[in-house]
Parts: sequence; C-alpha cells; structure tokens
Amino acid sequence: MTVFLNLDEGLRVKEESDYLRRIQTHPENYTLKQYHVKRHTFGTIALLTNINRSSAIDTYQTYKSRMSIEIMFDGMKNILDADHTYMQDEQTLQGWMFVNHITLQWYQHLYVELKEKGLLKKISVNDYIYHLSDIKKIKINNSWHLNEFTSYTEKLITKIGVVIPKYNT
Repeated sequence: MTVFLNLDEGLRVKEESDYLRRIQTHPENYTLKQYHVKRHTFGTIALLTNINRSSAIDTYQTYKSRMSIEIMFDGMKNILDADHTYMQDEQTLQGWMFVNHITLQWYQHLYVELKEKGLLKKISVNDYIYHLSDIKKIKINNSWHLNEFTSYTEKLITKIGVVIPKYNT
C-alpha cells in the first residue's frame, strides 16, 4: 500500500472559507481555536492505493480518470442530448445504442487527445465539443464556405493539431 498526500490550493481556500462560515453560523460546534488546530489540514488530498505508480501526480491522474467516465456520461446527456431515446421499436433502439457507443468512443478519443497535448487543465472535453460545434461550412450561391469562428476556437484547434481546409468548394 502506498499513501500519497497532495495539497490543492483551491480546495484549501474553499475548506477554510467553509469552516470560518460555520464558526459564525454554528458557534456551538465550531470555534476559532479549533480552526487554528485544523487549518494545516485544509486542502489535503490523501489517496491510499495498492497500484504501484511512479509518483503522486500519476496516482492522482489515474484517480481522476475514473471520474472521467462519469463526466463522459454527463457530457452525453447534457452536451450531446443523448439521454432520451424516444424509440418505438427494438431495431431503432439498437441503432440509437450503436450511435451512443460510437459517441462514447469519440468522447474518449477527444479526452485522450486533450490529455496528450497537456490541455486537460485548461479545457474540458465538453468545452472542446462546444467550441468545435462553432465550425461549420455554409453554402452561399452554390459554393461552400467556412464560417467565421472565434479566435479562441482557432487557437484551440491549432494547439490540438486539427486542420480545417479553408478553401471554397
């Protein structure tokens, strides 16, 4: 068994603020003296594992990747609106399930892509999908043109390495 401890600054601030608020709202259970005793533990993340990892960061990323499965399903429900079937027969339901299976594979592919480029700390897969959905081809006078999109989206696709042909067809 290996124990890793890590300090999360954002979590520390949140826990400290919460404790100080409780001193005001529940003075019978929380005191300033107890705050000073517990203060050094705020923001601490402890993981106990039997998986041999090379570092605390690697262990933490492995732990976080478990949560990514839940986030994928959440993304399917909220971003891709895939939580309702509205199917009338079994064959249509099987087709819907197949499309959702492919969607999960693409979602995982996007997650891995962001992870490999070191961008997961800056952007989520849901945000990535949102920004990519801005990119469209539109037909004007029988000719296809790439629509305009934000400079942030352009910087993002450049970092990822996505190439979008800008020629008219």
